[in-house]
Amino acid sequence: MKKRFIPTIFALTVFVILILYANKYEVEDIPEPGNDKITTLAQIPLRDVKAVTWKSPNQPEIRVESKSGVGDDKYKIVKPAEFRAETGEIEGVLRNFEELKSERTPSANASNTAPFGITKESPVITLETATTTLTFTLGDPSNIGNLVNLQKEGDPAVYMVQSYISSSFKKSVNDLRSRSIFHEDFNEVSSVTLQTASGIIKLEKLKDQLWKITSPLEADADQGEVAAAINGIHGLRATKFVKDNAASEALTMGFDKPEFKAVLFAGNGDKFELTTGRDEGADTYVMRSGEATIYALSKSSITLLNKDVNKLRSKVLKPLASSDVKKIFLKTASDKLALDYASATWTCEGRKIDAGKVSAFLNAYADNRIAAFVPWSECKNEGLEKMDDCESFELSAATETRHLIFGKGDGSNIAAALEGQKEVLKVPLKLFEEFKALVDAAKAPPPPSPVIMSPASLTVH
Repeated sequence: MKKRFIPTIFALTVFVILILYANKYEVEDIPEPGNDKITTLAQIPLRDVKAVTWKSPNQPEIRVESKSGVGDDKYKIVKPAEFRAETGEIEGVLRNFEELKSERTPSANASNTAPFGITKESPVITLETATTTLTFTLGDPSNIGNLVNLQKEGDPAVYMVQSYISSSFKKSVNDLRSRSIFHEDFNEVSSVTLQTASGIIKLEKLKDQLWKITSPLEADADQGEVAAAINGIHGLRATKFVKDNAASEALTMGFDKPEFKAVLFAGNGDKFELTTGRDEGADTYVMRSGEATIYALSKSSITLLNKDVNKLRSKVLKPLASSDVKKIFLKTASDKLALDYASATWTCEGRKIDAGKVSAFLNAYADNRIAAFVPWSECKNEGLEKMDDCESFELSAATETRHLIFGKGDGSNIAAALEGQKEVLKVPLKLFEEFKALVDAAKAPPPPSPVIMSPASLTVH
């Protein structure tokens, strides 16, 4: 018998091809026993969302639309009224729908969804893009794991998804509103008036972009403290929305006698004003000028802004560049010394002085920080009543001088006063120590002790 191999080989080849095709193209996930096939319910990139709508029982429909701005201008609440939206809150909801998948499918074709908690009273969320609209209805929590029932409009199935999505359906208008009191840019603010517990403080930004206190006294401002105050006002965040359209109720809520008030003006004439009302527990009521919304803020956030004028003042002695100083006068109870600088050398009455001692003293003056400002009425207690009897120094440059008088020390600081200013300054004791070290370096060495000859040495041999 003659064997025919060609048909057999052909059949085997076809069989192998079919197996390869099935393995590649006819693969389907087979769920584990008790589980269903995972279904993708939504894949909506954040950037594609144009609008979101919430419908819940016992509250009006909420609609948020995407805008072209950034920050709190990225989204806007348009229903039931117009408000700025809280970007983080909105996007927290939208991210749940960037890739929403089911965990189980308890019913592939539910003619009655009530057993799953999906009724006309269930919360609904709708997401719109330029090309599609997806609507989901939230049902009851499942008794299987951390899952909740969900239905997608146009799909008869009921799905189970992770229960964390439930919070996305249960949003009120106040949940979605921006909590920032100020959304404007404060970079161009040029003047600030603060009404605080200690009085009214006025600050102006100079042409060199540095802040200066103009009232109740004229003084250089601590640039960091002023920036912190402005940024603190700009960054205020509501803990809750107390009432809208409440202008007529402002007087009854303590706004007629504010403990803190801030008015900021920008160079273009824009005005930003904040006024506090009464406290309510851990919160303080506040309003913006020109608005009728009463907010509640954390009381501590206002306390941080309620600074007195000394907190906002510069904490350094009025600067004088070390390189400009050409003469130094030192006065103690027993000495008056004059140091001169010429040809890169410091001298006192013709004697060369250790340049390191001079540099250490000048650096201590330049680097010190004023620890406290004390009223001049305390000068007697601070040892400054009779300044002519006090130790002092004077730095002299070509066009200006600094004359500082020392009073009593307290272990870490020493009382001092600048000539012409009726105010006690508490400055670091290190400045006084460097002053004393320079006095010692500048004083003339004592004359040598006389040699006393013994009688024996005077014997004539």
